[in-house]
Amino acid sequence: MGNLCCKVTAAEMELKYSLKPKSPKLLSAISERSNENAGSSDGDLWLEDRETLRNRRLQSEETIFYDALDHFPSEGRMSYPPTHSMRRFPSELNMEMSDSLRLLMSTSKKDISLKSESSLKNETFLSSSEIDTTAPSQKTGDRTASVVLVSEHLKAETPGTQGRGYPGELTPEEFETCLEFRAELKKRDSAFYEMVKAMHPYEHEAFALCRFLRARDFNKDDVFTMLEEKNQVTNWHNCQKTTPNYYKEFHKIPAFNGCPLPVFITQLPMIHTGIGKNGAIVVYVQAGKINCPGIECIVGDIENALPFVWNRLYHGCRDAMAREKACSDPATTTVLAEKIMVADLKGDGGLFSAGMPFLRASPTAAACFPENVNRTYVLNAPFSFSVIWAVLKQLLEPRTVQKIGFFSTVAKAKKDFLDHIDSEKLLSDYGGTGPSFDDVLKERQKQYAHKEGISRYIVELLSMNGREQDFSFEIAHEDEQVDSIVVYSRSDNGCEMSVEAGKNNSTFMDYKPVNRSVATTIASKDAPTNGNNNGKDIDKAFNNYAVEIATSDDFANENASSDGAFRIQTKNSTKGDYFLIAISIASKTK
Repeated sequence: MGNLCCKVTAAEMELKYSLKPKSPKLLSAISERSNENAGSSDGDLWLEDRETLRNRRLQSEETIFYDALDHFPSEGRMSYPPTHSMRRFPSELNMEMSDSLRLLMSTSKKDISLKSESSLKNETFLSSSEIDTTAPSQKTGDRTASVVLVSEHLKAETPGTQGRGYPGELTPEEFETCLEFRAELKKRDSAFYEMVKAMHPYEHEAFALCRFLRARDFNKDDVFTMLEEKNQVTNWHNCQKTTPNYYKEFHKIPAFNGCPLPVFITQLPMIHTGIGKNGAIVVYVQAGKINCPGIECIVGDIENALPFVWNRLYHGCRDAMAREKACSDPATTTVLAEKIMVADLKGDGGLFSAGMPFLRASPTAAACFPENVNRTYVLNAPFSFSVIWAVLKQLLEPRTVQKIGFFSTVAKAKKDFLDHIDSEKLLSDYGGTGPSFDDVLKERQKQYAHKEGISRYIVELLSMNGREQDFSFEIAHEDEQVDSIVVYSRSDNGCEMSVEAGKNNSTFMDYKPVNRSVATTIASKDAPTNGNNNGKDIDKAFNNYAVEIATSDDFANENASSDGAFRIQTKNSTKGDYFLIAISIASKTK
C-alpha cells in the first residue's frame, strides 16, 4: 500500500515516530514546511507537491491513517499502554467452584470482623438485591476483610513489569481510587456492579477494578459517566430481561428463528483461540469474509444481529478464559479479560457497506465491556478503507484507536505478531505454527452445537439469478446422518427445493415450497415491541423466516444414499433473492 493512505509525508512520519530519518536534508525540509510561501529548491526532497502539503498541514495529528506505517501508533502517548509481559497473580484462590463466587465487592450489610485469608475463601458475592444502596457507615468495621485482601492483590509485587494501571504497578493515588471505586459500586445501580464482575470467576477482582479505571485514567467519576453515556445501565437491564443468560442459548433467540450459533459464525467468521504473551485472549475476525446477505437471511435487517455481539462479548470471552486457564500454569500466567484482536479484511464481504448499520449498533453492547481490547491488528486493508476508517473511528474510544495497528499484508505484521503471541498460539494463517482458522472454526462449531449428537454443520448461501440453482454435499455414510435441513430467508417470493441422493442424483425428496406462508418459524411474530425499533415497521425489520425442509426421520432410511452424496436443487426462484441452507450432521450411534 505504500503511502497511499497516509495523510502526512514519509519524512514527517519518521520524525514524529522517532524513526531514523533518511537524511539531514529531509529533516530540514520538514522544518521548512511551516513557511507557507517557502519554495522547494530541492524538489526531489518532497514526496508530495506543495499544494497537497499545504492542505494536509491543516489536518490534525488525530486524522493520520496508520495503515501506511505497517506498525502501531506510539504507545508512549497513551496514559496506560497495553501490557506486554506475562503476569503472575499471587495467592491464587480457587475461583472455579460453583459455590464460590468470591471476593468481588463481597461484603455484608452488617459489620464483618477482620478474618484470615484462609477464612475469606468462604466469602461469596452478594446478589444484586443484597447490595447496600444506603449511605455507608463511618465505622471502621465497614472496611471488611475482603477490602484488606483486595488491597493486598492491588499492591502485590509480581515478576516482570505488568504495565502502568495494573495490579502491582499502581501509584498510591491509583490504589486509593480502586478502593473508592469499589465502595461506590455498592451504592450504585446493580448494573454497574454486574458489569464489573461480568468475567468472574475467570478475572480476579483487582484486575477487574483496574481495567474499568484504566478506561478513564483512574478517575472514578469519569468511569461512572462513561458507563452511563451510552445508556449502558438500561441496555444491561434490558438484556437481562430479554435473556437472563446473555443470549447463551443462541438458537432460542426468537428473532433468529432457531438459528444455532455454529451456523451464524459461518456468515460472520469469528473465533476466540490462543493467548498472547501478556495473558490476553486472541480473537480472530475474518471481516472480509463476513456475508451480509447470509446474516440478513437469519436476522432480518442486519442491525438485528446485536445479540451476537452480546453473546461473544460475554460468553465468548468467558469460554475462552476458561479454556486458557485450563491449559495455563496459574503460577506463571494470569489470563486477562482483554483481547488481542486480529481483523483480516481480505475479501469482499460487504461489511463496510451493507454492514455499516451493524457496526453502528455494536457499541450498544460493547460499551458495557470497557477496556477489553488490548491490541488490534487490521490486516489487508484496501486503499478504500481510509474513507471507511474516518467513519469507524468516530464510533471508538480514543484509547481504543491508539491500540490499532494497520498492516498492508500478513507478512508485514508477522514480526509484531510474534513479539506478542507465541508461535504455537498464533494461527497458521497468520504466520504461526498453530492450527488453521478453518480447523478451529470446525472445533467451535462442534463445541457450540445446538443439540447433543451434532458433530458438524454444512452451510451454503444460494444467490438466485432467475435460473435453477443447486449445490452438492457429502457425509460419511457409515458414521454420519443428516439431522435436519433448514432454510433461512427473508424473500417475499420464495422458491421450491428438492433433495437428490447418490451420485446418480436420484430423487430423494420431491420439491417443497420455501416461503413465508409455510415457514416453520417467522421472526416478525416474536419481534420485540419495547420501543427499541428506531421507528421501523417491525414486519419489515424482522421479515426473516425459516423452513425446515427435511428432518432426521427423512434420512433414517438406510437406502437414503448408499454413497453419502446429496444435492439440493431449486426452482421457481426470483433473481436477487437469497436462501441460506443449514444442514446439521449428527454422528450415528453404534
